[in-house]
Amino acid sequence: MKRYGYPLIVIVLASLILYLFRTYVSVTDQYTIYTILQNISLFIFGVYLNGYKGRKSNGWVKKFIVFFVFLILTFMQLSIFELSIISFVLSFIKANSFIYLMLYVYLGYIFF
Repeated sequence: MKRYGYPLIVIVLASLILYLFRTYVSVTDQYTIYTILQNISLFIFGVYLNGYKGRKSNGWVKKFIVFFVFLILTFMQLSIFELSIISFVLSFIKANSFIYLMLYVYLGYIFF
């Protein structure tokens, strides 16, 4: 159940929550909140894809770096600020919104 069931449950719950938010919640910064919810749900999906059965990593430095990269990518996606080196790398590989979404899943995957 853990290996295959939890990621499927995350997909169903996240899509339901995002659908309900998009349909029934009307706030001024709806796009910003929706994007943040989407990124967090993709990160959680990546965490549950990592089927590591042993002891989880307690290294806080790696987790801090992953969280920091998550915040930078989210802020760049929301156009709050832009780092030139990351923008250069992402434009060099022709990154679009799909690449950003895959990066959030990967960050969740490597978190533990």
